Amino acid sequence: MTSLSITGDGQSTGSITDDTTTYFEQNNHALLDNLSYAAAGHTGFTPAAYKLTFASGDWVLSSTDYYLLITHSLSSTAPIVNIIESTNKVMVNRIEAVDANTVKLWVPATPDLRFSGTVSVLKT
Repeated sequence: MTSLSITGDGQSTGSITDDTTTYFEQNNHALLDNLSYAAAGHTGFTPAAYKLTFASGDWVLSSTDYYLLITHSLSSTAPIVNIIESTNKVMVNRIEAVDANTVKLWVPATPDLRFSGTVSVLKT
């Protein structure tokens, strides 16, 4: 069985036997580097990453599911999306690329699986 988790310092742990580990680790580090660079107040920087903290009340009910709309403005139709609840990487039912600047995260309404957390989007 494959397991992969993200620790509080952004390091990935676990084991995957194919090239997925290397790809994920490289992009996870690139995401953290971009967020750190932008957070340090550097100007003239075109961000390649976006980070948002959200609450369980931010999810919107749509029929039998809840969605969370993330406007990242990265001009990428296939971004890498990392979702963290507390210090654990989590999966949602579906991640939908609405357009080049927006993604939707989907979870079921029954049972109610909304949660608070942080989403990071990396431009590809």
